[in-house]
Amino acid sequence: MWVTSLGTILAWFIQSSCARLGVISGSHLAALIREHYPRPVMWFLFLTITAAILATDMLEVVGGAIAIHGISDGRIPLWGGECVGVSFFFAVFLIYLYYLYLFICIYLYLFF
Repeated sequence: MWVTSLGTILAWFIQSSCARLGVISGSHLAALIREHYPRPVMWFLFLTITAAILATDMLEVVGGAIAIHGISDGRIPLWGGECVGVSFFFAVFLIYLYYLYLFICIYLYLFF
């Protein structure tokens, strides 16, 4: 449980640092790395940042599976909890896409 909490806190810290950097410089982190670092360092940073993002997402999926396993008193196995978590993510994502599409249609209808 402490690993999930620490990972979330570190993700918040990284995101707030990137937001401050964007506000101060007027550009995003990837563009600044591309402008100021040589190509091998840029690719190394890209790979490490991608690995950190994947590790954080996997941590949330596994943490959700452990929570569902614990809440169900062991009746739902860990793989079942992962399936529930991933299904919930895709359901929320599809609902978001639907409402985004609906908003775009209303906007185009009203203004064009």
